[in-house]
Amino acid sequence: MYYPWYEPLTAWATNLNVEIDALGLVTMLGAKEVDLAIGRLVSSSYFDFLPLLGAFVIADNSFAERRTGFTLYNITNSLITTDVAPWLSRWVKAQRFETARMEIIWDVFDNRPSQWVDFILGLLLVGIPLNGMLIAMTVLSKDWWGFANALSMVFSILVRIVLASACRKGIDANIKKAFNSKAEAEAKKERSAATSRPTSSKVSSTINRDSDLQIPLLEGSRVGQADQSIKYAKVLIVTDDSCLVSMAINKDLARNVLAIDPEIQNPGFYNFLRWVGWAAFAVHVISLSMAALHTQIYTVVLLIGSTILAASHIGCDDYKIGESPIDFEERSGGSHTGSGTEGSHTGPSDAEAGAADGGSRLYSRECWITSRLRATVIKHPPGSTRVQALPKTVEERPENTTQRWPSFRGPASKSSNQRKLESRNILYLRLGLDDREDKLLAEWGLIPRDKKWQEGYLAQKQMRPA
Repeated sequence: MYYPWYEPLTAWATNLNVEIDALGLVTMLGAKEVDLAIGRLVSSSYFDFLPLLGAFVIADNSFAERRTGFTLYNITNSLITTDVAPWLSRWVKAQRFETARMEIIWDVFDNRPSQWVDFILGLLLVGIPLNGMLIAMTVLSKDWWGFANALSMVFSILVRIVLASACRKGIDANIKKAFNSKAEAEAKKERSAATSRPTSSKVSSTINRDSDLQIPLLEGSRVGQADQSIKYAKVLIVTDDSCLVSMAINKDLARNVLAIDPEIQNPGFYNFLRWVGWAAFAVHVISLSMAALHTQIYTVVLLIGSTILAASHIGCDDYKIGESPIDFEERSGGSHTGSGTEGSHTGPSDAEAGAADGGSRLYSRECWITSRLRATVIKHPPGSTRVQALPKTVEERPENTTQRWPSFRGPASKSSNQRKLESRNILYLRLGLDDREDKLLAEWGLIPRDKKWQEGYLAQKQMRPA
């Protein structure tokens, strides 16, 4: 016995040659990799215009949801939270940091150097040729299911680009809000001071939340002048695999940038695009299953290849971050005067410190997240024991100072636990903690209870420059 709709559907399928196979399920692979690659919000100069596997990760917004297992410690402001910004947890996870090997300094600029050349090259030399070839091939072969498959991938690409861009703009909006709040607080304080002074004139100051404020900038190529008054907050992040990552960020931005979700400026349009993404994904799954064999082969190769490129960070600022870095110190040693310090450098020369660490130098690499937010990742070579501290102000940034602490010397032969304790020792020395901050870490359970470790750590602290 057949149901009433059996014959109409059978006739429709026969006339249109509908034969759905399981190939469409391949589009659901790679979800974890795509979530990590897109969720970290680092754009690729050349491959943003290619389709990816697991497009539903974008449509269901899981790439912008929080990940569990991360804890943020704002040591300077005495704050601890498990609310870590979704993009930050993915960015840190994607870099595969090791404790005491990488340090991050977050800076805010007025605008990122122009990316139009990379955008046009990526669109004209990669996006249009590879996607256009699939569209032309399906049209010329009259493979209309393949044509629908090609169009659905194009729509998925557009949805992904716009949603990721909206999240980046949301981070910039959080930055603007932080500076607005600071300016408003300062204006309120100024008005209170003015009313308490015995003067006939009144000081008035108004803050327009929608106006663009002059954001304190850091010195950098083509991005503005430095504000030497910026003070950094010391931040630690413990990842879901128990790796400790140290960071320095403007004290006024730590909460809005590192712990708050990006503020989407147009939620209605954002959600509409998510529905478009779901529709494109549904069409993609069905049409790929019924497309011609040559279309299926081309599509699968394109999807797998582009997903591998995205997961490998090819064309991104954080591609092999720390593996092919930019050396920011090309000094041969001797006496130097740093731009942010007075007097000459009297500690061990770079040549001596490099020899002590196996001839390696410190390196840094820049990674832009949004048009205003940039990370400078400082890399220490494997086994390095140098303990140059994270900066407290702009003047103490690595490129502005030659100050260096002595190398830490642990036992020659070390067990796995000893190596972990030594890494923790070096990490805390680089943070340049004071007594109050040491006490905070002890209260948070971040100071090992090993008495020998504590004695060694305190002894090393006494050796830091005044």
